[in-house]
Amino acid sequence: MQPNTHTSYALANRSLWAGFVLVILYMVGIAGLNLPQTRPLFLKLVPLNLIITTAMLLVFGPVRNGWFWLFSAIIAASGICVEWLGVSTGKIFGVYAYGHTLGPLVAGKVPWVIGANWLMLVYATGSAVSRLPVPDVLKCITAALLMTLLDVLIEPVAMRFDFWFWQYGTVPLLNYGAWFVISGIMQALFFSMPFNKQNRLAGWVYGVQVFFFLANTALVFR
Repeated sequence: MQPNTHTSYALANRSLWAGFVLVILYMVGIAGLNLPQTRPLFLKLVPLNLIITTAMLLVFGPVRNGWFWLFSAIIAASGICVEWLGVSTGKIFGVYAYGHTLGPLVAGKVPWVIGANWLMLVYATGSAVSRLPVPDVLKCITAALLMTLLDVLIEPVAMRFDFWFWQYGTVPLLNYGAWFVISGIMQALFFSMPFNKQNRLAGWVYGVQVFFFLANTALVFR
């Protein structure tokens, strides 16, 4: 019993420190993106920030088996594919296109890093709600709602910093409906595959995302 208790305490302590690192990282990002002198540099660092956040989330997960890595590969690839179809057809999310901030594009349409972004969000929200004492279907719905809520916060910031842009500069309601449905499907995969769903850093990752986009939205409309 004692070794398990000690290990649990050590993991909690490490995740706390990692959470603080994330908070500092995102606070520096907010400042850097909103100061004219540093904005060009920090825009170039946005893809790296996404990769670092995703990597930290994966590192703080429990022992990962083959099913987890299969899930990760499917979500990352599916995220890129659905975004490519969305940009190419304008039928899934609405008519939009990616800018230059998120880095190199797949076939000139979708940033490679967007796959990591989908994985980070699906894994973080799914893990965050995994302890809820409700059936998995309700967990899927809750996690999908959390992802859709986050997208509402992302959109004003994304257009300001050239992550992507919408036709006529207006986000269609179709986008949020598609986010909810696609997120729900990905969450269903998350909860149906046999791997440990717990991750001590998941709440921190989702929290700093909300904080980052709320702060930047407030600065947009100040």
